[in-house]
Amino acid sequence: MEDLDKLLSSDEEFPSTSLGDRNMPVGGVCSSQSSQHYSAEHGLQATVSYKAKPECKGAACKQDNRQMQECKTVLMNFKKALSKVEGVDEVHISEWCDKNNELLKQTDSNSDSLKTYIAVCGDTGAGKSYLLNALLDEEDLLPSSSMRACTASVVEVSYNMKNQKYEADVEFFTKQEWYTELEALIDDLRDTSGNLRRRCPDSDSEAAVAFSRVKAVYGRIAEVEELNQIHNVTRYLGKTVHIIEDEVTKFHNEIEHFIASPVDSSQCGGGGEYWPIVKRVRLRVPRADALSSGAVLVDLPGVKDSNPARDSVAKEYLKTCDAVWIVSNITRAADDKTAKYIWNKSLRTQLFMDGQYGRIAFICTKADNCDVKDICRRLHLRERISPLEKANAELREQINQIKKESKQPHIQLKINELENKIRSNQQAIVITCVKARNKFLKCQIRKNFRSELQEMRRVPNEADKYVDSPDGDDDDD
Repeated sequence: MEDLDKLLSSDEEFPSTSLGDRNMPVGGVCSSQSSQHYSAEHGLQATVSYKAKPECKGAACKQDNRQMQECKTVLMNFKKALSKVEGVDEVHISEWCDKNNELLKQTDSNSDSLKTYIAVCGDTGAGKSYLLNALLDEEDLLPSSSMRACTASVVEVSYNMKNQKYEADVEFFTKQEWYTELEALIDDLRDTSGNLRRRCPDSDSEAAVAFSRVKAVYGRIAEVEELNQIHNVTRYLGKTVHIIEDEVTKFHNEIEHFIASPVDSSQCGGGGEYWPIVKRVRLRVPRADALSSGAVLVDLPGVKDSNPARDSVAKEYLKTCDAVWIVSNITRAADDKTAKYIWNKSLRTQLFMDGQYGRIAFICTKADNCDVKDICRRLHLRERISPLEKANAELREQINQIKKESKQPHIQLKINELENKIRSNQQAIVITCVKARNKFLKCQIRKNFRSELQEMRRVPNEADKYVDSPDGDDDDD
């Protein structure tokens, strides 16, 4: 399968311009989005990823850091010189000092002006956490849905410039934000008679979401007044908890309680869980070459989050970030509802009005899942692969004939040779299907986004209506 692995990870047939040069850190790639992406006029740049492991030119990163340090030294020397200047108007000296201080702030490794924010969106099970773990070269940093959990909080991941430890700042909602939501959640749990539902509703309903959040925190369903008397979790409201660990597994276990929620809402029954009251988690990771030049990956739980405060944070990231990655399972990537499901219409319109569509990349995960029969049927590839299948059938017949006619030991060499040919042909069939699928998906994704842009342009005078409309999810087709 080495040839197949090379094909799936290669950029030759399907160039991945949105991720840029594999030898560049992510920050360096995304800082020049205009040259890396197709423009909005020509549609979205689609990317099919397959376990790509980012590499970083360590020398380039060190050179950037050294140059920044030299700039900082010059500014510090200039600041000292200003303090000794005599005979110059104090107003001018003050102005120069202010400008010098602003430049000094920009040379700070933690300055936002030096960071490239990349918002990562995707539905549960799309493989976001696996993708981010691969980019960070960490096998077990962020929890994944395969562990019966999904990202429930906004998670910001950056490079730890200060030390070689794993650090996290967990920011909780304020008391007002949480208790406002709690009242709304309890209202969602009332039936038509006004009575509280004590059992978990259907999993796809808003009531089920409310049930899982309330049970996760309090362990019971009750009136707001009664729940307000339980403080074992809510005592953290309005606070920020700092976590630091040397080892990634211990760090994972510490942050999982704040980041991940069970996929099955029925699992939220014991109470004492923190993820419903977490607003944002900021992680700082050592030895993550992909982030060493200033890239910040922001894992968003979805901009249709039922929590207004967390939903607001997610939307703000999408509006101000330098790039947006939409992550989708490759088997669902061609569905034109994928992006619409992630973003409501008001936000898509806002991105269009702000000129942000050119910064969007669509990343298909789980590309190694290849159902040959299904692809052949859907893309009509039978004529292209039938000669290879016919050849394999003939080779198997030869093998059976050889086994019947002779029992000599040397015959096994001939059988092995024929079996190798069968495997080679089978690989060729898979490669043909993978190429056709990837080409089809790229065309379909671009087509869907062009259609979305055309829809936006058809009603330019009504854009404000979409931005302000509370029912922005509804299409006007």
